Amino acid sequence: MRNIVALAVLGAVGFSSLAHAGNAGSSLGDCYNHVISVCNEGAHPIPCAEDGMDACDEEHSASISMPKFQIKALRKNATRSIQIGRTKPATRGN
Repeated sequence: MRNIVALAVLGAVGFSSLAHAGNAGSSLGDCYNHVISVCNEGAHPIPCAEDGMDACDEEHSASISMPKFQIKALRKNATRSIQIGRTKPATRGN
């Protein structure tokens, strides 16, 4: 199930934007923030965000030059934007 979520996140985020991590000011933090934004639109933002940020880590691994504690702090900061329990308004069928 987690692999399906990760693939969905990569599709929504746009794999090509992740693959070109070094271009146009793209950064690990930007990737995290974009993933959180996309995942907040779904029904299960926490697993989506975890899988998406893992994908960011993998895609940016070659260009990351900061210590792990800074990466953890960056990730923790991004997760503060996860919207838990948000429900979409119900629509009436008429």
